[in-house]
Amino acid sequence: MSHSLKFTLSAIALTGALFSSASQADIIISGTRIIYDANKKDVSVRLENKGKSPLLVQNWIDLGNDNAEPGSIKAPFAATPPVSRIEPKRGQSIKIMYTATESLPKDRESVFWFNVLEVPPKANTNQEENKNLLQLAFRTRIKLFYRPTGLPGAPAEAAKQLKWQVASEQGHAVLRADNPTPYYVSFNSATYTSGGKRYDVDATMVAPFGKAAFTVKGLQNASAGKLEFQNASAGKLEFWNSSPLMTTAASSLAQLHCNDVITKQDEKDGAKRFHNQDHAKKDVARDVLCVVLQSARPGCGHR
Repeated sequence: MSHSLKFTLSAIALTGALFSSASQADIIISGTRIIYDANKKDVSVRLENKGKSPLLVQNWIDLGNDNAEPGSIKAPFAATPPVSRIEPKRGQSIKIMYTATESLPKDRESVFWFNVLEVPPKANTNQEENKNLLQLAFRTRIKLFYRPTGLPGAPAEAAKQLKWQVASEQGHAVLRADNPTPYYVSFNSATYTSGGKRYDVDATMVAPFGKAAFTVKGLQNASAGKLEFQNASAGKLEFWNSSPLMTTAASSLAQLHCNDVITKQDEKDGAKRFHNQDHAKKDVARDVLCVVLQSARPGCGHR
């Protein structure tokens, strides 16, 4: 594909993003993320055209810069075919292969992004009508995780092992996350409830063995409360803090303690049942999962 065409598609995609609230993409990706296990030769991703028109689809993998030109990216993966035409109500399988000559870290996951850009066919109208015609293209990006073999622990448990603190920094509250696991933890959404009010949290992702700080929108000072977030692996998790704030010279900190958690996985298979012996909830139909944090209180375990 020529450089000029790539530039045109990228420009169209940016324009389309401005109108995403009024329109939606027709290409559906099978899944919300891709896991590439190191012991696999390749992985496949299925694209489906749910629209009524054929679509030209370009796909590529980037390193995290969503403005980078596809042709200039040196990601250690290849996605084939890079360009395809997908007919209405039909699909296309994309094969992703690891191509790096130098190995990625073996003690933790690495993250990349899989991109799908869809462009509708040119409208069958005359030249005069084309002047007033706006055609939208859509780009979808999902995470691609490269997972080395032999990593300790279970990926689905990583979100439950995060260590959280709420702090006051420069006139606003932040939530600090410490990830002691070799897995990335991503958040679909997050809220913090304090003083009877619920605040949105700008939570995105915490890297393996990494730390991150997320702003609590609208909350000025750190205070006791409850953190709730949606995670792709573990479902809905809840953490609470009811201890007095510990004041330091720089900020006010409060450790978030163990709390009952209800996960989508428990609802789905009911295979594992956990409970907090101090706060058993017999009237809850769904399975209850107890999350153990750094300063979890005694009695928080599983049966």
